[in-house]
Amino acid sequence: MTFIPGASGFPVFTDNFNAALVDPWLTLGTSGSDKTAAPAGGRLVFEGKAGQDCSDYRPRVTMPLPFMPCDIEAKLYSFNKGPRTMSGLYIGPDGQAGGASVHDVFFDQVNDASDDVIRTEGNGGLYAGPTIQATVPKWFKIRCMGSHLGALWIFYYSTNGTSWTSFYTRTLATAIGPLCVGLFIANWYNQPVVQAEWEYFTINPVNQLGPG
Repeated sequence: MTFIPGASGFPVFTDNFNAALVDPWLTLGTSGSDKTAAPAGGRLVFEGKAGQDCSDYRPRVTMPLPFMPCDIEAKLYSFNKGPRTMSGLYIGPDGQAGGASVHDVFFDQVNDASDDVIRTEGNGGLYAGPTIQATVPKWFKIRCMGSHLGALWIFYYSTNGTSWTSFYTRTLATAIGPLCVGLFIANWYNQPVVQAEWEYFTINPVNQLGPG
């Protein structure tokens, strides 16, 4: 985990998961042996055993969003693709809310028992997708624009880490905050085994005004 000064004066945060999770990470729903989220081999490994309900998007790891505007980016290295499983990026006003807030949004790689898809969802329902996109590894990115409390979130995905596809834009009616961001897995219905590995997580400052 490193903080590197960026051109904007804000530090670039990067975690390559080559050491134990420490501050500013917070874990949710990882107690006991049925749900785990721990670095292993340079990746953050999430696991949920069969019969263990992870339908509330946990285990989850989150941190407070340190600055805005920014890009939140992570690489999904592997995903077991069992039926009714998902893993993805989280953004919302409270990393511990467990999906209870209407502003909690989850950007997911999902196997819905028939197709491998991506989608953006929240407590308010399905916002975008499902779109068939089975390629893994996959890169996810959320661009947070506006005030430090949040005004506009733009969701992107990539299959090579360089070319990005715009997937969904969420304009907030009112500012919310402070924001938390992070990663999670989930399963539901008959709770099959679920495992996902994330290779890195980074937060990069964005010049909202552009050049000139």
